[in-house]
Amino acid sequence: MLSDTEHILEQLALLADAGLPLIQACRQGLGAAITWIVHCNKLRTPKGPRPQVAPIEEITGLLQSALDDFHVSRLVAVKPYRHVFDPAHPPSDEIDYRKVGLRPEHYLTVS
Repeated sequence: MLSDTEHILEQLALLADAGLPLIQACRQGLGAAITWIVHCNKLRTPKGPRPQVAPIEEITGLLQSALDDFHVSRLVAVKPYRHVFDPAHPPSDEIDYRKVGLRPEHYLTVS
């Protein structure tokens, strides 16, 4: 059985593996957007050529693909906790969270 620390580190590793390609795609997309903006700024003349849109459309497609892949791969890290989001799943302890008040005096115990 894994300790709490080992379990957390395992979950963080799974999430990192799922998120790294998305982070790399975002970095690449931001770099391409900056390059495109600088290029557009250099071409700003009243009758100058229009900036090309193809590179931005290409990088947008890559970003969308990375995001779609992330939506699938993130489920590996979330899978152990799926039962928590099931409304039919009973809580793990005896506390009925629907009856817990939000005021601080509900949390104070009087002996």
